[in-house]
Formats: sequence, structure tokens, C-alpha cells
Amino acid sequence: MKLQKKLEANNKANDFRVEIENKIDKLPKDKTIRIDSILSFYNKKDLFNGNTLISYEGQTILQKSYNNDLTSNTINSQFRIGSLSNKTFTSMIIAQLEDENKLSYNDRIEKYLPNYPNGKVTISHQSGIPNFLSNKSYLPQILTNKYSIEEVVTLFCSDILEFEPGSKFEYSNSNFVILSLIAEKIIGKDYKEILNQYIFNPLDMKNTYFGESIDKKALVTGFMYGNHEIKYDAQNAGGAGGITSTTSDLLKWSNSFNEEQLLP
Repeated sequence: MKLQKKLEANNKANDFRVEIENKIDKLPKDKTIRIDSILSFYNKKDLFNGNTLISYEGQTILQKSYNNDLTSNTINSQFRIGSLSNKTFTSMIIAQLEDENKLSYNDRIEKYLPNYPNGKVTISHQSGIPNFLSNKSYLPQILTNKYSIEEVVTLFCSDILEFEPGSKFEYSNSNFVILSLIAEKIIGKDYKEILNQYIFNPLDMKNTYFGESIDKKALVTGFMYGNHEIKYDAQNAGGAGGITSTTSDLLKWSNSFNEEQLLP
């Protein structure tokens, strides 16, 4: 049954691809028109909705909202970006601290968190620290309560290692929560203040923030399978996924790498 559904989905996707390719062939060569036509096509098929911002050769060539019956986004709508970009912000802060000689990538966790049970390991996706968001027994607590980053690390990111550190790669949200706590210990501020000081303010990202929404009206409502997403405190994800942003601010973030605004 699963195989049949997969084949049907693949056939349908191929049909759509052929259909849109035929439409594109008849369009002008203008990039904006062609990209907008593709996204509008999939939006009408109820396969895409959201905000798009496309920059080409330093110029924004398309910025638009694509909605369906459940959404009313504008180009200024704010989205919880989750792992999409959140982990890169945490990585940037750690890189900045390394550049300031306030830490080394080879430091052990115990240097900054002396009571952490897995303190002998260094942080990477080869740490062996279990992904706390994959633990079904933790999720009800994370989704219904509010915790500080230190509490999240103590309660949910301190399990026995799944493998010998450095022996293999495994994606883990826990690594980035621990990194954000390490940054708090080094700088002496909470993660929200650190993000503002090191990234958001220097890049003039005025509609990007960590934790609770600043502008409730601008924050979009998430849906899963036609139902409202479960509401939870985004701060519980710590450095792994608690940031809200807009496409305009994320362009500033993207440009900062090419322009070396935060790191040489």
C-alpha cells in the first residue's frame, strides 16, 4: 500500500513538472516572471504556500506571499524558522567567541559546564549526545512547560552517550542547546541578549528575535495536516530552534556572510 501511494505521488509530481515546463516554455525569459509562475502554479495546486524572497546579483527580484484558504501572510509576516537557520546563528556565536579567543573548538564541555555528566566530550555532530527532541517521553514536558536553557540541558540533554564521541556523525538538537548554554556561561548574559548583541543588532535585523513573539499580529499561525500546530514555548528549543524571523531579515543574515560583516 505504501509503495502504491509512493508511486502515485511520484507520477503526480512528474505530471505537474511536465505541465509547468510546458507553461514556462511560453513565458518571457524574465527571471522574476518565470519564478513567480512556478511558485504560483504549485500554490494553486495546494502544494506550496509561504513567503518568498529571491535575490539575484545583489538585487531583490521577487518578494511575495503565496497563501491558501488557511493563511493570510504578508511580506512582513514572521515565521518560526526552527532548524532552518537557527543552528547557523548558534554556530556563528560560537565562531565569534573562538575568534575572540574566549573558547576553542577543542575545549571539553566540562570547562564551561563543570557539572555536566558528559563533560569530557567536545561539541559537534559527532558528540554521541542523544537528540532530546527524539525522546518521546520528553516531548510532553517540552511542549507544555517553560524552561530555561540550563534546565533543558540538565533535564533533557544529559542522557548516556549513544556512541563513542568522534566515531560517527549523528544530527542532534541537544548539541546546539548545550552550545547556547556554553555561550551564556562565557558571556554572562542570556541567549536572547547574546543574539541581539552579536547578530541581530549589528545586522539591523529588527524583526528577528528569540523566544516569545514581539508582534503577535505579525507572527504566522502554523498548520500541520490542516490543523493548528501545537503551541509550545519556542525558548525550550534553545540554540537549536527558538528564533522567529522574516524573509527580509534572513536576506540580511545571508548577505552578512558574503560581506564578512560578523566574521572575517
